[in-house]
Amino acid sequence: MTLCHNVQSSCGKLEKSAALILSVLDTARDRGKRSVKWSRAEVNTLRKFLFILSSRNSPRWRRFARYDGEMNEDGDPNIRDQEIERFRTRHGLRNARCAWLFSVQNLLETPHWRIPTNDRILEDDRRKYEEDMRYRQLAIYETPRQEGSKNTGCAPLECEFPLTDSSLGIEEGVNTLLATDGEREQSCFEQKMNLPRPCLSSSHESTSVAHAVPLTKIYAISPNLAILLSRVELTLSDDFNFDSGSSNVSIFADFPRTTTQVTYRPPLSEIALSFCNKDPSSWTPEDIQREFDFRHHQILDGKIVYSRLADAMEIAIHKLSPSSVWALNQVLWQGCK
Repeated sequence: MTLCHNVQSSCGKLEKSAALILSVLDTARDRGKRSVKWSRAEVNTLRKFLFILSSRNSPRWRRFARYDGEMNEDGDPNIRDQEIERFRTRHGLRNARCAWLFSVQNLLETPHWRIPTNDRILEDDRRKYEEDMRYRQLAIYETPRQEGSKNTGCAPLECEFPLTDSSLGIEEGVNTLLATDGEREQSCFEQKMNLPRPCLSSSHESTSVAHAVPLTKIYAISPNLAILLSRVELTLSDDFNFDSGSSNVSIFADFPRTTTQVTYRPPLSEIALSFCNKDPSSWTPEDIQREFDFRHHQILDGKIVYSRLADAMEIAIHKLSPSSVWALNQVLWQGCK
């Protein structure tokens, strides 16, 4: 009961913090602003909150929230979750439900940037959290404003997002890695985009078989505002001249692009990102080390980039057309089935 109470208390604190952060977004929209400004600490909190929202709707989390965890998605009570069982044994926990609660509690209490490497959190959740943190851009969209008698092209209710628990974090689109050596392709993709490499090893997964990942996660946070977490292949591919080795299919491919403007506080040194403006063939040993530290350890100017909590982050608020709202709503309604 103590563990359950602690999880409930931590979730309540996270929800209150997220509510304050989202109120800043509501205020910005009400004032007609085209962007919202948050600190990196606030964005970290918001991302953790969104992860919890989507995860609690997954079959796996629902299973442990309602039962003892020994029933799998096919309804067979005799099949245990092997990862949970190993995790339970390693940490000396009583049953599968306690193991799941223990993992959730540690996820809630661990700083955003340390979650992927905290072995007190289930590996599957760490891997999914890391994917959201490293490879998904946060984008904000609003519905057309109903200003006076101005015709926006749709009825008021048709230009609003449906608010349902089941559609928070609903996944859309597919990215299929086509290369036979998936790890090599991913490494090449990360290097060309100057992205940090994952902390978790995926060596247990076959790299000879094409696999798919969702391109977009959707969160309708109010009737007029939605947050999308989109894979970098979808949001940034227009800005880079390269072949990512993947096939992207998403109805949101034509949505306005969102770029986060970061103001580093304190400012970065002049040499921190100097390697980004050079051809790799002209990198000095110091440039090579800085690039290695950033891509492999997420270290920028001597500090993990996600831990630069005072950085200011400005995220654009894009207005959608009625047809785009309709397309997004079709996905949300499908999530209610």
